[in-house]
Amino acid sequence: MDIHEIRRRAESFRKKLNAVKRRLESAELRWYPYDTLLVFPVLERLLAGEFSYLVELAGGRPVLDIGCGDGDMAFLLETLGCRVDALDYSGANYNQMRGVRAIKSALGSSVEIYDINLDEQPRLPRSGYGLTFCLGLLYHLKNPFGLLEALSRSTKYCLLSTRIAELAPDGRTRLKELPVAYLLDELETNQDPTNFWIFSEAGLRRILKRAGWEICAYLTTGCQAGSDPSHPDRDQRAFCLLRSPSFDRPWTVTLLEGWHALEAGHFRWTEGRFSVKLETASACRCKELTFTFYLPEGRAPVTLQARVNGVDLAPQKFEKAGECLYRQPVPADLSPLQSAEIEFRLDRPAAPSPADPRELGVVVSFHREGCVAGDANLPLELL
Repeated sequence: MDIHEIRRRAESFRKKLNAVKRRLESAELRWYPYDTLLVFPVLERLLAGEFSYLVELAGGRPVLDIGCGDGDMAFLLETLGCRVDALDYSGANYNQMRGVRAIKSALGSSVEIYDINLDEQPRLPRSGYGLTFCLGLLYHLKNPFGLLEALSRSTKYCLLSTRIAELAPDGRTRLKELPVAYLLDELETNQDPTNFWIFSEAGLRRILKRAGWEICAYLTTGCQAGSDPSHPDRDQRAFCLLRSPSFDRPWTVTLLEGWHALEAGHFRWTEGRFSVKLETASACRCKELTFTFYLPEGRAPVTLQARVNGVDLAPQKFEKAGECLYRQPVPADLSPLQSAEIEFRLDRPAAPSPADPRELGVVVSFHREGCVAGDANLPLELL
């Protein structure tokens, strides 16, 4: 079922849902004022090719509607055959989540409803979601990074929209190319004190990358020149389909020799030679090895070479300090692979010194792990 068919079904379901809302509305129950299901013309533009089959992206896994409002999207997705969790926070929800509960009862729905303050506990009801809808939520969170990182560990795909800004409210200070977010004053936008962070485009892309996401599709709507964080006529929205590379990874990872202890809860130094073992349940064909690491100041130039199951890949020279990417093709005669022992050799490790008795190679970040080192977060891929 492609996005065009989903739009048609959304239009039909919206009529039914509005009839239910009219019947249920009372002085004690007022509905969320924005019509969530009108988003589908935008999603038709955003999603193309394999990504247009939105329900299929979930792969039979549960779907999460986060910041669900009255649950319009969640209940629609249920009619499309999805198992759906709907999440919001009653302390910020327009009708304290009475709306979503009333509609669930009226429809006889099986959607699971969760009342969670994500700023206090950025934990999701479950892991293993195939698809998450996160539309118009990010600027309502005090800690958007925490949620994005939690989502990248718990869902394979995410449809996200949020307000972005090209300029500051003064109309002169340019933000678009800077990886920043503007912190709104209490009633600066829509007289709504639950609005916090408005990202620049570069800021949104940066936080998505740092939280572990790849952008599969991206577009903007609304004000296309001179958008800002606060004026209603300068409202620009970014819509994107995201994929988490770390979700459902086929390889299990074991660190072997040449790794120093975890530091600051998220990185390790290596020695000049270091190795890792990857294993998978069924053999797969691999064309490329990629490995991301950090080279400190004063260490360049260096050359790094990998060996996969005893076969040397091409060496690669790194001339500058900073984040580096080793990327080399894997010989065809090595595939298919079910187990791969990968050894890295650095030509110029730092020798032990009075200041640090260790041999030091490169720095590797495990930035998606918690308090305990998670080997699966190693930024290495066999593709």
